[in-house]
Amino acid sequence: MNYTLPVKQPVCFNRCILVGITLLVSSIANTLTAQQYFTAENTFAVKLGTTKPLYDRVSALPTDSSKLRERKANKPRIIPNFAGRRQMLTHNPEALPTGHDPLFNPAHSRMPMNDILPIINIEGIGEAASGSAPPDVNGDIGRDFYVEIVNATFFRVFDKAGIPVSGLISANSIWSQVQQTSAGDPILLYDQAVDRWFLTEFPSNNRVLIAISHTSDPRGSWDAYAFQTPRFPDFPKYGIWGDAYYLTTNEGGSNFPIYAINREDILAGVETARIQRLTVPKIGGISFEVGQPVDWDGLVAPPAGSPGIVVKLNDDDWGTTTTDEIVFHKINIDWDNSANSNIEQLSIPTAPYDTDGCQQENTGGFSCIPQPNGQGIDGAEWIICNKAQYRNFGTHEAFVMAFMVDVTGEDVAGIRWIEFRKTSMEDWHIFQEGTVGSDDGIHRFMPSIALDGQGGIGLGYAVSGPDKHPSLRYTGRYAGDPTGVMTFTEYEFATGSGSQGFDRFGDYFSMSVDPADESTFWFVGQYLPADNTWATRIVAFAASRDTIDVFPLSLLSPANDATLGAQSLSVSVFNRGLTTVFDFPIGYQFNNGAWITEIADIDSLPIDEELTFTFATPFDIQAAGTYPLRIATFLDNDGNKRNDTLTFMVTKFGLRDVALEYVVEGNVGVVCSEETEISLLVKNTGLDTVKHFVYTVLYAGTPVDTLTWIGSLPFGEETTVVFSAGISEGENQFSINVDTVNYIYTDEVPSNNQPAWLLTAHPSGQNVFLNFTTDNFPEETTWELFDHENNIIASAGPFAEQQNTYTFQFCLDPEECYTFTIYDAFGDGMSAQGVKGDYEIYNESAVLIADLPKANFGSQSNNQFCLTDQCLFALQVGVVHESAPGTGDGIALVDASNSLGEVTYSINNGTTFQTGNSFLNLVPGMYTLIAKDDAGCQDTTVFEILSCNLQTLITTEPAIGGDVGEIHVTSSGGIGTVTYSIQEGVFVQDSFFTNLEPGDYIVTVKDSVGCTSTDTVTVSTMVSTSFITAAYFIQVSPNPGKGVFQINARFESDNVFLPYTLFTDTGIPLFEGTIVSYDDWYRGEISLTAYPVGIYYITFRSGRDLAVSRLIKVD
Repeated sequence: MNYTLPVKQPVCFNRCILVGITLLVSSIANTLTAQQYFTAENTFAVKLGTTKPLYDRVSALPTDSSKLRERKANKPRIIPNFAGRRQMLTHNPEALPTGHDPLFNPAHSRMPMNDILPIINIEGIGEAASGSAPPDVNGDIGRDFYVEIVNATFFRVFDKAGIPVSGLISANSIWSQVQQTSAGDPILLYDQAVDRWFLTEFPSNNRVLIAISHTSDPRGSWDAYAFQTPRFPDFPKYGIWGDAYYLTTNEGGSNFPIYAINREDILAGVETARIQRLTVPKIGGISFEVGQPVDWDGLVAPPAGSPGIVVKLNDDDWGTTTTDEIVFHKINIDWDNSANSNIEQLSIPTAPYDTDGCQQENTGGFSCIPQPNGQGIDGAEWIICNKAQYRNFGTHEAFVMAFMVDVTGEDVAGIRWIEFRKTSMEDWHIFQEGTVGSDDGIHRFMPSIALDGQGGIGLGYAVSGPDKHPSLRYTGRYAGDPTGVMTFTEYEFATGSGSQGFDRFGDYFSMSVDPADESTFWFVGQYLPADNTWATRIVAFAASRDTIDVFPLSLLSPANDATLGAQSLSVSVFNRGLTTVFDFPIGYQFNNGAWITEIADIDSLPIDEELTFTFATPFDIQAAGTYPLRIATFLDNDGNKRNDTLTFMVTKFGLRDVALEYVVEGNVGVVCSEETEISLLVKNTGLDTVKHFVYTVLYAGTPVDTLTWIGSLPFGEETTVVFSAGISEGENQFSINVDTVNYIYTDEVPSNNQPAWLLTAHPSGQNVFLNFTTDNFPEETTWELFDHENNIIASAGPFAEQQNTYTFQFCLDPEECYTFTIYDAFGDGMSAQGVKGDYEIYNESAVLIADLPKANFGSQSNNQFCLTDQCLFALQVGVVHESAPGTGDGIALVDASNSLGEVTYSINNGTTFQTGNSFLNLVPGMYTLIAKDDAGCQDTTVFEILSCNLQTLITTEPAIGGDVGEIHVTSSGGIGTVTYSIQEGVFVQDSFFTNLEPGDYIVTVKDSVGCTSTDTVTVSTMVSTSFITAAYFIQVSPNPGKGVFQINARFESDNVFLPYTLFTDTGIPLFEGTIVSYDDWYRGEISLTAYPVGIYYITFRSGRDLAVSRLIKVD
């Protein structure tokens, strides 16, 4: 918007405050209840599995960037974000403000003594490590760790001194263990109430991946889940609440979706976690409209039964309101009966604001915020930025939020922040609001805000301008400061030295508060240290201070070493209070023993200074191992006792320590002989180089062999030893003891070298061999072998080598059948970039018994085989009937399973066979399909092509208690105008029949070319019914369409996800995916954006049926 320009004020930078006026509650307390919406649909998040601990040598490569680019070409809603977002071309001339922001006062002086310096200021993950842009950087602080995460997707774990305690971890280290792959938009949250981490991103199509850590250590194990949205879940935002993890997305259309993911289910690790999806009409007036869930932090939960909250902006410039306001969505979830779940929508007026906070730079995309190079960058207009953070203070509840506004009326971006409160006497209302900005020409944008445990506020954000490279700053306020004012001197903690040549920037930053002290703010954001090179910076600062606050900061000595014994202990102690302290008690506890307390006899410890203290009483580490060490200060009048204790782990390395681990190759625990080779992974975890060790093999607890290893194995290195052992039919219990290391020494840590395992022998079994050849992306591929009871008996992957053949051997029962399942985490099979993977399974006579049916199998391919001569070859046929009588355009698509080698097909009684699995241009009639494979297996099935493709779905509403009922008819596949009739009456275009007495009704549907469908349904006095005239019902809209098609379908299936394959008009498969169950319907979105106009076919595999529908793409 362009407004009358205000009178210029003196430039304000750093030494003057950037915030304005308070609006009293009474001036804006009128809240307007708009509507209550009951729209909940039910779906589920499916548990994919539990990962191994990430520190147990689990690693995975990030998703290949070229494959992400290929996917983007056909999935326009994936990246870039902000799908459908367009610049506003017209504005409301009556919109307020008409000049500068009413809460902006550049002449306001800062409060004295409020120069808040960083406690931590460190570099985060940079572009060189990630390779993606924008970084979507965010993170959170937990009880023990800070974790930062960036796009496509990596995270790193830090301790609270800002020291990395992990390497750069690819999120695929989690997802690849459950056959998924990372694709972007990561969000990481710390769930303080349960001391666990919540991580989410999307993998592909419309899926959402969720992982919840088992413990407070994000380097440990995770439970992984997946669920699916009807359309791509663009720009996801999350919030933790008492009953749910709440999610908002941008999915296009006229409604705004909110997802409630059952938090209790996720934390319990159930197999299918409940989800409800609710929608409300969009506010309108802008092309991109998303909400921000309110996220609970702090020790006190929201009151029982409190609805979850999602907030959105409504600017009067958008033309849907006469006053600027914040729109609340109160989400009431009934997990027992979703029909009771609802959203109450209300609006709270604010001081006038203008969300059009910067001028379009005409350099492409959303180039709004200026840089010195002339290229604009995105400032995230129109949205509440990550996060809206909540605390329950007991006397009141509160949450804060922030968003970009125009502060000067000249399109200079600043930040409006608001604190809402709720008390026992008053519902949610604005307690205070203010605007951070300046008339110095520098734009402030991309904010993130949080409340500490005392009610203080921290605010971090980016800055940029015509003469200012993108940089990072923070400000804040104490709880007792004048309302509406950020009193901390604006502090620039990351100064940029470069500009970028494209518009996308940041997407979101993250501010959080340390749960251990509830006073230290941690913020992470993006800046540019050089041209076209992004970096992230992590900063920590404390807003609230107690009069006395002394705490241990770090362990100075001892360091982990093999020579630890009677050990002195030195620590660093910090004074973050407001008073100089003198002598104070300090203590330590080693290995959960008695506390040793001494007095720090010092002259003084001034404010913001650090003391090195060495205990007079040493502790003794006699044996090698890792031990807990707790340090604590004990000042009775310390105002913040939550940070008084710090825990470390102290390790005494052994000089001679051999760690052993039993290696199960390919997860195979069954052998077909009376002797087997056993592999042990050997790691030197002692400081001395291992040149010799002796170990004993025990069978059922009895020593059976003593073996010797000779070589050279330095500290930290690994090797493998292999030896032979005799075994008997059934289960064989083995274990190992290390006797000596380096000829004469006893191993100092025996607990890590006594592995035990079971090995099953079936000498009468048959050896089967798998040759498995990878494609160009082996890190995406895994496989599992199942027995006839669906138990996993072998597995392998992900793999490391491209186009490499791996060989595996199994011992199988010659009288049983098995299923070999291969997974591709990216969802494009083993055929990307023209290089195909393969597998072949042979029996012990070198006869081929199974192979990969097709390389482009999508996410998963199942192949059943038997060691006997039994044929499991089977056919499914899906048909599309004539589009209209006489067109002769029927089609049959064939799906062959459990085949071996090439499959050929015939529909003329075997006169001729073809290799293609599609039959086109079929006229109405009965057809007999014969198919055979290279093993000589054959199957036959019969199908029919009809002259009409009309489908109907009939739903009845009951006539309860003597009332009248209804019949609702939905049709698909009809030509031209479709009309409806009941009881052989007049045909009408209205498909709803009301005021019906209980009884049976004849329902007839007819299209304009004479295709009809007639069925009899019953209006009962008790329950609703739903009747499909065929085995399934598929509705595609728009059809014809310009590239994106919505699928609504009904199938008799209990699966949450229903797989599909998309084919060309000649039957060539293009890609695979899934649609998802919401209540009784399966829903999804199919994109043909990257494909030419023409006719396509989609098949759905519901188990019993192969359903086919025709899609027509037009210009």
